[in-house]
Amino acid sequence: NFFLHFVDCEKLPSGNTAKNIKLNGVRDIGGIAGSASGTVSIINCTAKGIIEATSIRETANIGGILGGSSATLTMTNCRNMVDIVAPVTNVGKVGGLIGTITSGSTTITTSYNSGNINVSSSNATPYAGGLVGSASASLTISNSFNNANIEAACTTNSPYAAGLVGNSSSSLTIL
Repeated sequence: NFFLHFVDCEKLPSGNTAKNIKLNGVRDIGGIAGSASGTVSIINCTAKGIIEATSIRETANIGGILGGSSATLTMTNCRNMVDIVAPVTNVGKVGGLIGTITSGSTTITTSYNSGNINVSSSNATPYAGGLVGSASASLTISNSFNNANIEAACTTNSPYAAGLVGNSSSSLTIL
């Protein structure tokens, strides 16, 4: 059993671009799926375009492929080319592939990010990573890379930003 929550973007402008996302109460935003739970495999996927989040009331997790995961997740041969721009009050965890991993275990293999990330926040501490914004559950990354700029800023706290994983508070293996 698995669950993928898709953000409703049925009428995107040409070029697969989602701009000026205004979602009240939605915490997980992704280029392919908002959130995942259960046992999930995401294989051979490509996301292109722009996620421009300019008005979010709750702390949001944003990923080029997947916003948030509490799943036993395998991501294989995926490419993100989505630029993420989030100059909002409550940006949370932002990653080129996955915004946040809260439970379960995740394995990312032969995948990459080439979408730039530019986040800033005045309330929440932003976590930004080329592959994963933040992981508080087991994460293994192999044969995967980031080839994009990662920028994070916050007026009240120090942001976390890195080429692969913005922050990890659990088991992290990079091969």
